[in-house]
Amino acid sequence: MSNIRLFFPKSLSINLTDKLDKSQSHYVSKVMRIKESEVFSLFNNNGEWEAKILGISKSIVEFNVTKQLRQKENLKELWLAFSPIKSNYFNFMIQKATELGITKFLPIIFDRTIVRKINKERLEKVIIEAAEQSNRINVPVIEQLQTLESFLKNDMDLIFTDLNASNKKIDLNQLTKNPTCVIIGPEGDFSEDERQEILKFKGVQPIKINENMNTQMVSEILSKLGAKTLIDSIEKIEKSLEETLINKFTQRTFDDCSIILLSTKQVDGWLNQVKEIVHLINVQKWWEKIRKRIDFVPKILH
Repeated sequence: MSNIRLFFPKSLSINLTDKLDKSQSHYVSKVMRIKESEVFSLFNNNGEWEAKILGISKSIVEFNVTKQLRQKENLKELWLAFSPIKSNYFNFMIQKATELGITKFLPIIFDRTIVRKINKERLEKVIIEAAEQSNRINVPVIEQLQTLESFLKNDMDLIFTDLNASNKKIDLNQLTKNPTCVIIGPEGDFSEDERQEILKFKGVQPIKINENMNTQMVSEILSKLGAKTLIDSIEKIEKSLEETLINKFTQRTFDDCSIILLSTKQVDGWLNQVKEIVHLINVQKWWEKIRKRIDFVPKILH
């Protein structure tokens, strides 16, 4: 199977026949030059499927779904609330936050916000591309611009990046089953009135950040919250690997191998994102041992 992964917003199921849109068809047929009968993967929030190209007519790709590769993921909801910033930095932030596991973006207009409008359609494209590249199934949602007052009506566990806070660590024991949301202010920081409103929020955790390292600190917070998801994924891969290597060369063996290889790319990507931020030496050593055994998997596939 090729390394091509495409987000497909419609419902997917085995034996479904459908067509890619014009942009995706061009990418598959002209850029990647995939031919009839070759396979690629399609995903949405309900899972990931293998699809086979049936034909290419008038530059539109028709496909048939042949099997499901991954099930729907039930991940901890992790939100990012922020003030819009200049375009280039904005795209980079959205891309990296998607790769780190954010499930929802909530842009807020603060008193000192400079950029007061967003191109939601363009940002959604950035999110989808980041999800495709980072092997995610769940594609984050981005909400419309809102006020701080409206935002604070959400049921959530709030992590407040506050220059005036003394605490430097998140108390994970305080987190509930509600979504966890990290809120960061505009370039000129929160106004004092905004700061006081946020501090009134039930269960809020103010976290001290360095004045010159807002983005890095936010990445650290997101990475720590996402570490459990990373460990859970490695455990699932290890279990699948054990089951696969004791199987005979059946169709199920080939299916399991494909899933392992897809999941392996995801863990490699996550570790690469967080290795310089989160202290995960033991996890990395554990993963390296499993990775050596996974090197055997391509030999089964060929």
